[in-house]
Amino acid sequence: MKKIFIVLMLSCSLVGFSQNETRQKRFIEEFTPEQQAILKTKKMVLDLDLSDSQKSQIMELHKKITKQAAAKKSEFKSLNKEDITATDRFNMMNSALDAKISYQKQLKSVLNKDQYDRWKNSPSNMSFRSKHNMRSRPYKPRKGQKD
Repeated sequence: MKKIFIVLMLSCSLVGFSQNETRQKRFIEEFTPEQQAILKTKKMVLDLDLSDSQKSQIMELHKKITKQAAAKKSEFKSLNKEDITATDRFNMMNSALDAKISYQKQLKSVLNKDQYDRWKNSPSNMSFRSKHNMRSRPYKPRKGQKD
């Protein structure tokens, strides 16, 4: 009985942790694109100590990007998932990467070198690199685990 209770408690806590991320994403999605841009900009102001001119330039950049992202998201939701071909998927991924490259270039022109380096190495930008690095690492079995 005691073991069943412990297993039940552990499973309930794991479910709670997994739902927290989706709640946070849903919470952010409730905001308008302009509100999202304001929040992103204010986070960058706090993290990078931006000047007023940099803040206004980045605010405009974020407003433009969040509006484009909202349009792309609604366009994607309207598509029938079964009818998307590999070429369509490639084109969507390619345009998303082009948008990220463009955003990075525009940020680089607004930020100074120190700010850009801090932004580039910030934890929010680490997730893509760490996922990519994990895929490229060779498989190593854990201690006591067979191949």
